[in-house]
Amino acid sequence: MKKLEHIIRDLVILFVISIAGHAQPLRTPAGLSSGLLAWYDGTSFDVATQQWNPRFGSIPLVKYAHASSGNITLSPNHYLNGLPVLGMEGVGLRAELLPTSANASFTIFAVSSRLNQIKQNPQYIETAWGVGGQSAYPGFVQSPGVVNQQWFRNGTNRTSDFVESQPRRKQFVISSMSFSYGVSEFKTASVNGESKSIDAGDILPNSNGYVYINANAAFPPLLPYQDHRFAEFIVYSRKLTDIERHRVHTYLSLKYAIPLLTGPPEGSQITIDGTTDLWDSTKGFNKDVIGVGRYDAAGLHTRSSYGIDPDIFVSTVDDVPILNNNTFLLIGDKGSYHGPANVANTLEIPGGRRLKRIWRVQNSGFEELVYLRTPSTVPPDGGLSMDACSPVRLLISSDSTFTTYRAVKLTPFSPYGTSVPPLFSAYTANIKFQPGESYITYASVSVPGTPVAVEQDCNTQIFDACGDEEGFRYFTDDQGRPVFAVKGLSAFQIAEYGLKAKIKVLEGPISVTNGSSTSVMMKRLLNLTSSPFAPGVKAAIRFYFTDQELAEAKVSGGANYWFKKTGISDEEAISDFAADGTLEAGTFTVLTGIEGEQNGTPYVEFRNLESFSTFGFVSSMSSLPVKLLSFKGKRESNTTQLVWETTGELNSDYFEIQRSTDAYKWRFVGTVKASGVSISSRTYIFADQNVADGDSYYRLKMVDLDGSASYSQLLSFPGYSDIELILYPNPVEGNSVRLRGRPGRQKGIKKLVFLNQLGATVLNVDKNLSAEINIDKLQPGLYMVYIMMDDGDAISRKLIVK
Repeated sequence: MKKLEHIIRDLVILFVISIAGHAQPLRTPAGLSSGLLAWYDGTSFDVATQQWNPRFGSIPLVKYAHASSGNITLSPNHYLNGLPVLGMEGVGLRAELLPTSANASFTIFAVSSRLNQIKQNPQYIETAWGVGGQSAYPGFVQSPGVVNQQWFRNGTNRTSDFVESQPRRKQFVISSMSFSYGVSEFKTASVNGESKSIDAGDILPNSNGYVYINANAAFPPLLPYQDHRFAEFIVYSRKLTDIERHRVHTYLSLKYAIPLLTGPPEGSQITIDGTTDLWDSTKGFNKDVIGVGRYDAAGLHTRSSYGIDPDIFVSTVDDVPILNNNTFLLIGDKGSYHGPANVANTLEIPGGRRLKRIWRVQNSGFEELVYLRTPSTVPPDGGLSMDACSPVRLLISSDSTFTTYRAVKLTPFSPYGTSVPPLFSAYTANIKFQPGESYITYASVSVPGTPVAVEQDCNTQIFDACGDEEGFRYFTDDQGRPVFAVKGLSAFQIAEYGLKAKIKVLEGPISVTNGSSTSVMMKRLLNLTSSPFAPGVKAAIRFYFTDQELAEAKVSGGANYWFKKTGISDEEAISDFAADGTLEAGTFTVLTGIEGEQNGTPYVEFRNLESFSTFGFVSSMSSLPVKLLSFKGKRESNTTQLVWETTGELNSDYFEIQRSTDAYKWRFVGTVKASGVSISSRTYIFADQNVADGDSYYRLKMVDLDGSASYSQLLSFPGYSDIELILYPNPVEGNSVRLRGRPGRQKGIKKLVFLNQLGATVLNVDKNLSAEINIDKLQPGLYMVYIMMDDGDAISRKLIVK
């Protein structure tokens, strides 16, 4: 028969559950509520009353101690994975909690740590926790320190050893026992998820209904022997199934960062909902399994965890909340090669060394970035220096052989000291793991971090000033992954020029069809912006893409071109191309790209760049998407010499040269036959020998075999006579111009005034007017130049700066 108070208590619990069901979702350990009798954790302890109030249930655990004992504390030093822990020294807790019927069954879980040696007295063994009986049995006796041997009490003066199959390296353990009164059967005992059947001995007498924590039923706890820490205590009024015990062990392991013991001989399945197996134990990486995740039914939102020292600390970046319910990221190893990197636990790989120790990662729907940290002595060569440019890397692979891998640059973390390595120094990285399975290890390698072609738009100013062996410096995304590389510019120049990188990634390539011809632009564009380079400075860049992107953009039978377009955004480049399937002649430049592969990532490298722009790839069946590489000219007296260069031609027919005096009305001057089809560059020359005085403008009409045509940019040449003055060359691509005119007239020049298109003065020159005039301060554009004379005259000229 149940005691009357127990019947009343159960009715109260049912009533509370009913009310809670209407107010908010019921939260229970691992979401498992059937048979839950009492649930306590550090957040529910009342320091003032010294009572451990239940999160679930109605009966508090109250203080139980000799008069000389102290109080239970929740000091700042008593935290486990950021959660409060009860400190008990010479003091315990008890409550008349359990039903006492002859056939009662229970499953009990506890998270505890023994801090001092056990008093070896057969009549008095300091029990971590126990129930009923004079000697508090059944119960759990915890070994202190790192010894992996525990005892489960079965009856009076009767214990069963429990030796874990994997050595325990954390003081806190998750203990569990499932048993019944009134029957002679084995109990199920568990430590950190590893379960065994232990001899129950004789049929257990009915319990007196008491639960004892850090105490023995026969004696109150006594200093200095009783010294435990408790984080959580859970009681079910029934025997849980194997899968149910696995759920609670998983919940406690994730909550308190206590590695689970999984796999053979009798390891735990890691599940929290009873359905999803969060860890595939058949892979063999079943030691020290930790992780982060969220499970709303238990109020579990674990954003940090740490393994066995020296080991990995994992958390969400900046402690951001985990977005989706029932998602987890778990990490485990094989329990071998722990400790600092040395010859015995590292092996040679191309370009360096890596740890023999490997961690397996299993991602079950987890989408957040995670922050990984490990002591500086763990990566090979990591403890030798905390240099930001050291060669230590985190390697990530899809399999445990690391035949192929992605290298991620590690960032030094030095909170204290100036020694090498500094006190408590570590290396860190921000990582987003792919769904499913991954493997990681640490290495010292000569290769840089593995570049990636990001899956979505990326704006970055995150710059790694460390150059690799080739001299490339990298811009990275928020995971530290290189997404763009530049060489030829120092770290100072990159900062001085304000270099910014923007990667545009569309959902698919842009395809435009005109009649029977098709042109396609690759879905990835690179837009680089900076202030102008200093004279003589040239740069090389690497633009990363995927093989699939390039293949999707190539037109069968078409011509393929890497290009750049200066002074335009990626969006403008897309709209310009999409209008008619070709690129506006003269504004786009075809580049000679050197395609290659870096750590498995394809790239195209462009060298000798004097400016940045928007870069991309086009494939076309029709006329060239870019008609010209250059179009230049020079005027001498009444003759204008024109020179242009093409980078390749497809079905081109001829070039028509046109001239104008006002850049509005055009007249035919002559034609030059095109090559028709040409892969290499071609140069063409034309001389106009009938130029009148005054300004003149030129353009090319480029006609294809199908009759379609496009036009080049304009060239302008100011007219002059023997009494006039001009600036040349015009347009100018360099940093200087000269004055030309009748010598007598040229001597009368007082100064030059340069005005931009808004009418603002941007440059005044009044010295060395007969020599080269420096205009390096002028940005590309159109300028009005006033030549101020000593006699008060002012001659105006237009100047185009390219």
